[in-house]
Amino acid sequence: MVVGILVLISIILSFRLYLNQRQLSSLIKQLEFIRDNETNREVSIAVQNRKWNSLATLLNQFLKYIKKREYVTRKQEDSFKQSITSISHDLRTPLTSASGYIQMLSTDRLDEEKQKEYIRIIQNRVNTVNVMLNQLFEYTRLESGVYQLDNEKIDLNGILCDTISMFYDELRHSKIEPEIQIEEGPVWVFGDSFAWIRVIENIIGNAIKYGEHMIGILLQKKDEEIYLRISNGTSAIEQQDIEHIFERFYTTDLSKMKKSTGLGLAIAKEFVLKMGGSIEAELNNGIFAINIHISG
Repeated sequence: MVVGILVLISIILSFRLYLNQRQLSSLIKQLEFIRDNETNREVSIAVQNRKWNSLATLLNQFLKYIKKREYVTRKQEDSFKQSITSISHDLRTPLTSASGYIQMLSTDRLDEEKQKEYIRIIQNRVNTVNVMLNQLFEYTRLESGVYQLDNEKIDLNGILCDTISMFYDELRHSKIEPEIQIEEGPVWVFGDSFAWIRVIENIIGNAIKYGEHMIGILLQKKDEEIYLRISNGTSAIEQQDIEHIFERFYTTDLSKMKKSTGLGLAIAKEFVLKMGGSIEAELNNGIFAINIHISG
Protein backbone atom coordinates (compact mmCIF):
# COMPACT_ATOMS: atom_id res chain seq x y z
CA MET A 1 0.00 0.00 0.00
CA VAL A 2 2.72 2.45 1.02
CA VAL A 3 4.79 1.49 -1.97
CA GLY A 4 1.82 2.12 -4.24
CA ILE A 5 1.28 5.57 -2.74
CA LEU A 6 4.96 6.43 -3.15
CA VAL A 7 4.89 5.26 -6.76
CA LEU A 8 1.80 7.41 -7.41
CA ILE A 9 3.42 10.45 -5.81
CA SER A 10 6.55 9.83 -7.85
CA ILE A 11 4.51 9.64 -11.04
CA ILE A 12 2.64 12.87 -10.20
CA LEU A 13 5.86 14.72 -9.37
CA SER A 14 7.54 13.43 -12.51
CA PHE A 15 4.57 14.56 -14.59
CA ARG A 16 4.62 18.01 -12.98
CA LEU A 17 8.36 18.25 -13.58
CA TYR A 18 7.79 17.27 -17.20
CA LEU A 19 5.08 19.94 -17.59
CA ASN A 20 7.28 22.57 -15.97
CA GLN A 21 10.19 21.69 -18.25
CA ARG A 22 7.92 21.89 -21.30
CA GLN A 23 6.57 25.25 -20.13
CA LEU A 24 10.08 26.58 -19.52
CA SER A 25 11.21 25.45 -22.98
CA SER A 26 8.10 27.07 -24.48
CA LEU A 27 8.82 30.36 -22.68
CA ILE A 28 12.41 30.36 -23.92
CA LYS A 29 11.27 29.80 -27.52
CA GLN A 30 8.61 32.53 -27.24
CA LEU A 31 11.10 35.03 -25.83
CA GLU A 32 13.65 34.17 -28.53
CA PHE A 33 10.98 34.74 -31.20
CA ILE A 34 9.97 38.09 -29.65
CA ARG A 35 13.64 39.10 -29.42
CA ASP A 36 14.36 38.29 -33.08
CA ASN A 37 11.18 39.69 -34.65
CA GLU A 38 9.26 42.97 -34.76
CA THR A 39 6.15 41.82 -32.96
CA ASN A 40 3.77 42.81 -30.17
CA ARG A 41 3.17 39.17 -29.24
CA GLU A 42 2.94 38.37 -25.55
CA VAL A 43 4.12 35.19 -23.85
CA SER A 44 1.47 32.60 -23.03
CA ILE A 45 1.29 29.90 -20.38
CA ALA A 46 -0.12 26.42 -20.93
CA VAL A 47 0.30 25.29 -17.33
CA GLN A 48 -2.45 26.75 -15.18
CA ASN A 49 -0.42 27.57 -12.12
CA ARG A 50 -0.44 30.71 -9.98
CA LYS A 51 3.33 31.17 -10.05
CA TRP A 52 3.58 30.53 -13.79
CA ASN A 53 0.73 33.00 -14.38
CA SER A 54 2.48 35.59 -12.21
CA LEU A 55 5.72 35.08 -14.15
CA ALA A 56 3.90 35.46 -17.48
CA THR A 57 2.20 38.65 -16.28
CA LEU A 58 5.54 40.15 -15.17
CA LEU A 59 7.23 39.16 -18.42
CA ASN A 60 4.46 40.72 -20.51
CA GLN A 61 4.60 43.91 -18.46
CA PHE A 62 8.35 44.02 -18.97
CA LEU A 63 7.99 43.42 -22.72
CA LYS A 64 5.47 46.27 -22.98
CA TYR A 65 7.87 48.55 -21.11
CA ILE A 66 10.73 47.61 -23.46
CA LYS A 67 8.54 48.24 -26.53
CA LYS A 68 7.49 51.60 -25.15
CA ARG A 69 11.10 52.59 -24.46
CA GLU A 70 12.13 51.44 -27.94
CA TYR A 71 9.39 53.59 -29.46
CA VAL A 72 10.39 56.65 -27.42
CA THR A 73 14.09 56.12 -28.19
CA ARG A 74 13.43 55.67 -31.91
CA LYS A 75 11.28 58.80 -31.96
CA GLN A 76 13.96 60.79 -30.12
CA GLU A 77 16.65 59.50 -32.50
CA ASP A 78 14.56 60.47 -35.54
CA SER A 79 13.94 63.90 -34.05
CA PHE A 80 17.64 64.30 -33.24
CA LYS A 81 18.66 63.31 -36.79
CA GLN A 82 16.18 65.78 -38.27
CA SER A 83 17.44 68.49 -35.91
CA ILE A 84 21.09 67.85 -36.83
CA THR A 85 20.17 67.98 -40.52
CA SER A 86 18.31 71.25 -39.97
CA ILE A 87 21.14 72.79 -37.93
CA SER A 88 23.72 71.69 -40.52
CA HIS A 89 21.65 73.44 -43.18
CA ASP A 90 21.25 76.54 -41.01
CA LEU A 91 25.01 76.70 -40.42
CA ARG A 92 25.84 76.08 -44.07
CA THR A 93 23.52 78.83 -45.35
CA PRO A 94 25.26 81.87 -43.75
CA LEU A 95 28.70 80.36 -44.43
CA THR A 96 27.86 79.86 -48.11
CA SER A 97 26.51 83.40 -48.28
CA ALA A 98 29.64 84.81 -46.62
CA SER A 99 31.82 82.84 -49.03
CA GLY A 100 29.95 84.34 -51.97
CA TYR A 101 30.46 87.90 -50.72
CA ILE A 102 34.15 87.21 -50.08
CA GLN A 103 34.51 86.13 -53.71
CA MET A 104 32.76 89.30 -54.87
CA LEU A 105 35.13 91.37 -52.70
CA SER A 106 38.08 89.92 -54.59
CA THR A 107 36.97 91.62 -57.80
CA ASP A 108 38.28 95.05 -58.77
CA ARG A 109 34.93 96.43 -59.92
CA LEU A 110 33.55 97.32 -56.47
CA ASP A 111 33.56 100.87 -55.19
CA GLU A 112 34.43 101.61 -51.56
CA GLU A 113 30.78 101.85 -50.47
CA LYS A 114 29.97 98.41 -51.87
CA GLN A 115 33.05 96.93 -50.21
CA LYS A 116 31.93 98.26 -46.83
CA GLU A 117 28.44 96.88 -47.38
CA TYR A 118 29.76 93.42 -48.28
CA ILE A 119 32.13 93.38 -45.29
CA ARG A 120 29.21 94.26 -43.02
CA ILE A 121 27.11 91.43 -44.50
CA ILE A 122 29.98 88.96 -44.09
CA GLN A 123 30.42 89.99 -40.45
CA ASN A 124 26.69 89.49 -39.82
CA ARG A 125 26.83 86.01 -41.34
CA VAL A 126 29.87 85.09 -39.23
CA ASN A 127 28.16 86.43 -36.09
CA THR A 128 25.10 84.29 -36.86
CA VAL A 129 27.26 81.17 -37.07
CA ASN A 130 29.09 82.10 -33.84
CA VAL A 131 25.82 82.49 -31.94
CA MET A 132 24.54 79.13 -33.16
CA LEU A 133 27.79 77.31 -32.34
CA ASN A 134 28.00 78.93 -28.89
CA GLN A 135 24.44 77.83 -28.11
CA LEU A 136 25.19 74.27 -29.21
CA PHE A 137 28.34 74.18 -27.06
CA GLU A 138 26.58 75.70 -24.06
CA TYR A 139 23.61 73.33 -24.22
CA THR A 140 25.95 70.32 -24.57
CA ARG A 141 27.78 71.35 -21.40
CA LEU A 142 24.50 71.82 -19.52
CA GLU A 143 23.19 68.42 -20.64
CA SER A 144 26.42 66.64 -19.72
CA GLY A 145 26.36 68.01 -16.18
CA VAL A 146 29.85 69.55 -16.35
CA TYR A 147 28.44 73.08 -16.14
CA GLN A 148 28.84 74.06 -12.49
CA LEU A 149 26.85 77.09 -11.28
CA ASP A 150 27.68 79.37 -8.37
CA ASN A 151 25.11 79.88 -5.64
CA GLU A 152 25.64 83.37 -4.32
CA LYS A 153 23.43 86.27 -3.29
CA ILE A 154 22.93 88.52 -6.32
CA ASP A 155 20.77 91.52 -7.26
CA LEU A 156 18.42 90.29 -10.01
CA ASN A 157 17.12 93.83 -10.53
CA GLY A 158 20.61 95.11 -11.34
CA ILE A 159 21.33 92.17 -13.66
CA LEU A 160 18.02 92.70 -15.46
CA CYS A 161 18.65 96.43 -16.00
CA ASP A 162 22.21 95.84 -17.22
CA THR A 163 21.07 93.12 -19.63
CA ILE A 164 18.22 95.24 -21.00
CA SER A 165 20.70 98.03 -21.76
CA MET A 166 22.72 95.59 -23.89
CA PHE A 167 19.75 95.44 -26.28
CA TYR A 168 19.40 99.21 -26.65
CA ASP A 169 20.48 99.33 -30.31
CA GLU A 170 18.35 96.33 -31.27
CA LEU A 171 15.30 97.74 -29.51
CA ARG A 172 15.78 101.11 -31.21
CA HIS A 173 16.23 99.41 -34.58
CA SER A 174 13.05 97.37 -34.09
CA LYS A 175 11.20 100.61 -33.18
CA ILE A 176 9.69 98.93 -30.13
CA GLU A 177 9.65 100.78 -26.82
CA PRO A 178 9.64 98.07 -24.14
CA GLU A 179 7.08 98.33 -21.36
CA ILE A 180 9.24 97.92 -18.27
CA GLN A 181 7.89 97.46 -14.75
CA ILE A 182 10.54 96.61 -12.19
CA GLU A 183 10.97 96.87 -8.44
CA GLU A 184 12.79 99.83 -6.96
CA GLY A 185 16.02 98.88 -5.28
CA PRO A 186 17.78 95.50 -5.13
CA VAL A 187 15.89 92.25 -5.63
CA TRP A 188 18.03 89.59 -3.96
CA VAL A 189 18.09 85.98 -5.14
CA PHE A 190 20.55 83.13 -4.81
CA GLY A 191 22.06 81.89 -8.04
CA ASP A 192 24.74 82.38 -10.66
CA SER A 193 25.16 85.85 -12.17
CA PHE A 194 26.31 84.60 -15.57
CA ALA A 195 23.44 82.09 -15.73
CA TRP A 196 20.87 84.82 -15.03
CA ILE A 197 22.41 87.02 -17.73
CA ARG A 198 22.15 84.15 -20.23
CA VAL A 199 18.52 83.46 -19.23
CA ILE A 200 17.49 87.09 -19.68
CA GLU A 201 19.57 87.52 -22.87
CA ASN A 202 18.01 84.47 -24.49
CA ILE A 203 14.45 85.42 -23.63
CA ILE A 204 14.72 89.12 -24.54
CA GLY A 205 16.69 88.25 -27.69
CA ASN A 206 13.96 85.80 -28.64
CA ALA A 207 11.29 88.47 -28.02
CA ILE A 208 13.08 91.04 -30.19
CA LYS A 209 13.81 88.58 -32.99
CA TYR A 210 10.37 87.03 -33.27
CA GLY A 211 8.09 89.46 -31.42
CA GLU A 212 5.67 91.95 -32.89
CA HIS A 213 4.31 95.30 -31.75
CA MET A 214 5.30 95.13 -28.06
CA ILE A 215 7.74 93.75 -25.52
CA GLY A 216 6.90 93.72 -21.83
CA ILE A 217 9.35 93.17 -18.95
CA LEU A 218 7.99 92.76 -15.42
CA LEU A 219 9.93 92.04 -12.22
CA GLN A 220 7.99 91.74 -8.96
CA LYS A 221 8.70 90.57 -5.44
CA LYS A 222 5.78 89.04 -3.56
CA ASP A 223 6.53 87.91 -0.02
CA GLU A 224 9.51 85.56 -0.46
CA GLU A 225 8.98 84.85 -4.16
CA ILE A 226 10.43 86.68 -7.15
CA TYR A 227 8.40 86.81 -10.37
CA LEU A 228 9.96 87.70 -13.74
CA ARG A 229 7.79 87.93 -16.85
CA ILE A 230 9.01 88.77 -20.36
CA SER A 231 6.31 88.98 -23.04
CA ASN A 232 5.91 89.97 -26.66
CA GLY A 233 3.20 90.18 -29.29
CA THR A 234 3.19 87.37 -31.84
CA SER A 235 1.28 85.91 -34.74
CA ALA A 236 3.84 83.14 -35.40
CA ILE A 237 3.28 81.02 -32.28
CA GLU A 238 0.24 78.79 -31.90
CA GLN A 239 -1.16 77.15 -28.80
CA GLN A 240 0.20 73.78 -29.91
CA ASP A 241 3.74 75.22 -29.84
CA ILE A 242 3.58 76.07 -26.14
CA GLU A 243 4.07 72.54 -24.80
CA HIS A 244 7.17 72.12 -26.99
CA ILE A 245 8.66 75.62 -26.72
CA PHE A 246 11.42 74.62 -24.26
CA GLU A 247 12.40 71.44 -26.11
CA ARG A 248 15.88 71.37 -27.61
CA PHE A 249 16.01 72.17 -31.34
CA TYR A 250 12.28 73.02 -31.39
CA THR A 251 11.55 75.88 -33.75
CA THR A 252 8.39 77.40 -35.15
CA ASP A 253 8.09 78.07 -38.87
CA LEU A 254 9.09 81.70 -38.31
CA SER A 255 12.25 80.81 -36.38
CA LYS A 256 13.25 78.38 -39.12
CA MET A 257 13.06 81.26 -41.59
CA LYS A 258 15.24 83.41 -39.33
CA LYS A 259 17.89 80.73 -38.74
CA SER A 260 17.66 79.56 -35.14
CA THR A 261 19.08 76.51 -33.38
CA GLY A 262 15.96 76.28 -31.22
CA LEU A 263 18.21 76.13 -28.15
CA GLY A 264 17.82 79.60 -26.64
CA LEU A 265 14.75 78.83 -24.51
CA ALA A 266 15.97 75.29 -23.79
CA ILE A 267 19.16 76.77 -22.32
CA ALA A 268 17.14 79.33 -20.33
CA LYS A 269 15.01 76.56 -18.85
CA GLU A 270 18.05 74.45 -17.88
CA PHE A 271 19.66 77.40 -16.09
CA VAL A 272 16.46 78.35 -14.22
CA LEU A 273 15.85 74.78 -13.06
CA LYS A 274 19.47 74.36 -11.93
CA MET A 275 19.08 77.51 -9.80
CA GLY A 276 15.96 76.13 -8.12
CA GLY A 277 13.36 78.16 -10.00
CA SER A 278 10.46 77.29 -12.28
CA ILE A 279 9.76 78.50 -15.82
CA GLU A 280 6.71 78.24 -18.05
CA ALA A 281 5.39 79.64 -21.30
CA GLU A 282 1.88 80.88 -22.10
CA LEU A 283 -0.01 82.33 -25.03
CA ASN A 284 -3.07 84.52 -24.54
CA ASN A 285 -4.74 86.75 -27.14
CA GLY A 286 -1.63 87.04 -29.31
CA ILE A 287 0.71 87.70 -26.37
CA PHE A 288 3.48 85.15 -25.79
CA ALA A 289 5.10 85.23 -22.34
CA ILE A 290 7.83 83.47 -20.40
CA ASN A 291 7.15 83.40 -16.65
CA ILE A 292 9.88 82.65 -14.10
CA HIS A 293 9.35 82.07 -10.37
CA ILE A 294 12.19 81.79 -7.85
CA SER A 295 12.53 82.17 -4.11
CA GLY A 296 14.05 85.39 -2.84
